[in-house]
Amino acid sequence: MSRVVILPALTPAQTRQARAAPAGPCKQGSAVTARVPGGTSASLAELGDGLGGKGFHKPLLAETMRYAGRCAAGTGTRDDDAEIKRLRDAVLAAPCRESRSPESVGTYASDDCLRGLIESAFDRVADDQASAAAIKPQYPMPTQTVANARLSLAEHIHGFVERSLTWNLAAEHEKGLPEWSGIMTAVGTGKSTEARQAVLLRLLRVSRAVGGKHRARWLVPYHRLLNETLAEMKLLGINAAVMRGRAAGEPGTEDPVTGKCAKTMCRSLEAVKAAEEIYTDIEAGVCGSAQPGKPCCPFRRPGPNQCPFYAQQPAVAKADVVIAAHQALFNDASAAIKRDMALTIIDEGWFNAGLFEPRHINLAGLADDVRRFPVRDKASKGAVVNQAETAELVETSSMAEAGFTAHGDGASGERHKMLKAGLTGERCSRASAIEWNRMIKGNLTPGEPETDRKDALVEAAGNGGIYRRVAMWIALQQLLEGEAETSEEAKLRSTGHLQLGVANGAEGTRRTVILHSRREIATHVANLPMLLLDATLPLPVVRQFLPRLELLADVNPVAPYATYRQVTGGWGITSLCPNPKAPPGNAENKRRAHNVRLLSDFVALHSKGAPWSSHTSRSNTSSSGPACAPRTSEPSPAGTSLRT
Repeated sequence: MSRVVILPALTPAQTRQARAAPAGPCKQGSAVTARVPGGTSASLAELGDGLGGKGFHKPLLAETMRYAGRCAAGTGTRDDDAEIKRLRDAVLAAPCRESRSPESVGTYASDDCLRGLIESAFDRVADDQASAAAIKPQYPMPTQTVANARLSLAEHIHGFVERSLTWNLAAEHEKGLPEWSGIMTAVGTGKSTEARQAVLLRLLRVSRAVGGKHRARWLVPYHRLLNETLAEMKLLGINAAVMRGRAAGEPGTEDPVTGKCAKTMCRSLEAVKAAEEIYTDIEAGVCGSAQPGKPCCPFRRPGPNQCPFYAQQPAVAKADVVIAAHQALFNDASAAIKRDMALTIIDEGWFNAGLFEPRHINLAGLADDVRRFPVRDKASKGAVVNQAETAELVETSSMAEAGFTAHGDGASGERHKMLKAGLTGERCSRASAIEWNRMIKGNLTPGEPETDRKDALVEAAGNGGIYRRVAMWIALQQLLEGEAETSEEAKLRSTGHLQLGVANGAEGTRRTVILHSRREIATHVANLPMLLLDATLPLPVVRQFLPRLELLADVNPVAPYATYRQVTGGWGITSLCPNPKAPPGNAENKRRAHNVRLLSDFVALHSKGAPWSSHTSRSNTSSSGPACAPRTSEPSPAGTSLRT
């Protein structure tokens, strides 16, 4: 459970009906005067035109769905004639704008219109109930006791640590591949506590006693959980330290109201962002060396002005357990931090941290980008343009451009269209290799003035698109390999990594290739045993990152006092939580606020106005299938809330 959305308390004084200004009916064709509550529901309070009004169709549609829902749930009696009269009275009493004709209002008030809406609503409710009954739940109902679940967890976690200890102590030629295992268990079963004790009792004590690798990497979902985990480690007597990323907030600078940190761990974050923009090594181009006489960032060397990012590293290098956020799975680390690492334990779901946001590649510029930022000659260390390789990459890019142009917007990259344009797997493999020679390297200097850094960004502006293009060529290569296949299935094969779309920019709307890709787990992490502890652990998704992952156990205890309800359809935590980084008036945040209002209405309908609390576990983020079941508790006296 990660975030809380507080819904308004369902008291009569706070309903939309009570807030609506009381007024009499408005004559058709006259100016709007006031909002007339058309009943006790939020939908009818929004009936009509003017301030707070949503017209006639949507409120009537919502109200008839409420009516059908009450009847289906047994909380109301079906009487269509009475309902039609109630709705008609509300329509005729609702305020209208001057341009709305009496005939259009009469249509909404007609028996045919209202009866049709009611019958459609009952059909929809019946279809929804049939669909819900036919869908198999994503997760089975719990069967184990909590006590048995904890015994099972202890057995599997300690077993993993023992096997990891044996693997680390073995000779290199005897080791084989490291173990990647997962345990799926509900929140509150003690998986994190048991894992901490296993690390303390076996890994730290036994392995260190025999001179083996004894350090562990412990990864959690959010930076705010780092200190909590550190405190729990300290209680067990474990020498642990937190490793925060450069952009993370500096501890001790939190705002007492918002909790937002006033400072970041890195004091030169703008320079770091510039290096990331052109894919320049941050250590070499921004931070520099701590050794005297060598160029470095003014906050690099030890002293009162040293940035917290580097100030934390001596303690982290000495710690037996390094605690970090999930993003550390995909980043390299210093030699001091990697030293004597024996295993990694990942607490809760992490794979979202490994997914890139959809990235756009300008379709019309696939070949032009190479002409603007040509291939450099490796022998001259980039000083001379390699004309032959530039021409080759322009030709291959033109083929890709022609193949993608043959697709419609929204379509995935289709094999037969790319083959028709002349592309082959071999050509794409060659293109991905040549792309790297377009990189402008070493043009940032640690501690340089901002004006020099801006000039370097202009010079290396082409670097930013190279990683995306390489990922595109690799996806095309995977799609096109085996060109000799002639079956219809092979011809119609497509890739979900590449999709055709549009993007809006300063130069207007343009067609783009949308790249759907993910990060790779860092080699120094993948080369060690890993244990994943998660409540859901979607294996098909996680195995995209860790193909050899094996599920050790699915520990599913019965949680006392919990009620399980299956919710069908898509569900996302972020569909309710506003984005704190968005500017005021952001359209997406307005949409999310609207979702909260809709949920408030839904809760009001089903709780009959009583306060209610709904607790939802983290769901499987697969693109298909139902979300996992929310857990509902007893009514909350503090008001209505949704915890996800």
